[in-house]
Amino acid sequence: MAGRNQPPRFTAPPETRVYRPTLTQFVDPMRYIESIRAEAETYGVVKIVPPTGWNMEFALSDDSFHFQPRVQVLSELEGQSRARNDFLERLEEYWRLQGSKLRDAPVIDGQPIDLFALYKVSPTPS
Repeated sequence: MAGRNQPPRFTAPPETRVYRPTLTQFVDPMRYIESIRAEAETYGVVKIVPPTGWNMEFALSDDSFHFQPRVQVLSELEGQSRARNDFLERLEEYWRLQGSKLRDAPVIDGQPIDLFALYKVSPTPS
């Protein structure tokens, strides 16, 4: 037991099972993983070291793979920024499906209404 002035001691976790397949076994990596699955699941975490000389082909096409990155504001440390963005994306999608477009937030006395804050304080339907 650690004393009051001593930090708790770090105990290293046990080593995990390491698999080292041959090139022949690793021709189809997903098939290899499936073949060791039953045993590997008993460990919780395993390490698979690909055989020397194995090179994975890049599986995504630069021409067809696109994604929309999210803008992350580092000053917003709460998880609210993600929730706010998700809410606004769903709201825009709702209006798009209605055949309309969500324009700028409504304004009262020259101040834009925070739709996410309004959503959070509104009662939920039963």
